[in-house]
Amino acid sequence: MNIQNVTRTKSGYSRAFAQKIKEARDSKAKGELIIINPDNVWESIESGSKQQRAESDTDFRADV
Repeated sequence: MNIQNVTRTKSGYSRAFAQKIKEARDSKAKGELIIINPDNVWESIESGSKQQRAESDTDFRADV
């Protein structure tokens, strides 16, 4: 295959959306995940978000 003849198509997604996907993949690679209970999805997401905020606050305070 001749690489010079390969054309790149423009993404149908906005740059902001593509950036959010990249950030999500980076978070996943770092192990920053929320565990979801399928019996109570919304509560799992809410408690996971609160836990992540508390951990980031603790990390910030540790640096002070």
